[in-house]
Amino acid sequence: RNEMLQKENSVMQQQVEGLYKGNLQDWAAEVQRVKVAAEVARYKEDIEKWKNKAESLRRDKQQELVKMQRQHEEKVKNLRDRIVQAQGEIEQCDTATKKREAALSRRSGADRGGGDAPSAAPTSAVPGLVVPQRPLPSGAHRRKALLIGINYTSSHAPLKGCVNDVWNLQCLLRYTLQYTE
Repeated sequence: RNEMLQKENSVMQQQVEGLYKGNLQDWAAEVQRVKVAAEVARYKEDIEKWKNKAESLRRDKQQELVKMQRQHEEKVKNLRDRIVQAQGEIEQCDTATKKREAALSRRSGADRGGGDAPSAAPTSAVPGLVVPQRPLPSGAHRRKALLIGINYTSSHAPLKGCVNDVWNLQCLLRYTLQYTE
């Protein structure tokens, strides 16, 4: 850039001192060529600078992407290991539960065969609900219940919890009182 300014100054100085060979139009054209060459050189420098900056940013982002991919792969591996571990624990718990149930059934069978001692109450799959200990009466399969829960959400006085109450009653009927669906 400084070279171009020096050339421009040199051409102007030659014109002022009368050393420039040629007419005034040639001199103006020469000055214009020098200015354009200076401008083109400046733009080339800017383009090169921005190309270098873009390449540097691209490399940085590529390295960041590779790092994030490694971290992701490590997390996926850790999660898969945890899933395998949890599945193993579930299998162990299932095995232990089956052993306990077998032991309880043997014990309750021995209790029933040995006398009138009451057996342990069976457990329910739904927490908080108790499985009945008495057998169902004859015709129990014909029992019916209709439960309706409406919250009236778009009303001027909406209710809250009606649907939840019906759900709770349904669980009571199905699991404790052994209604079929």
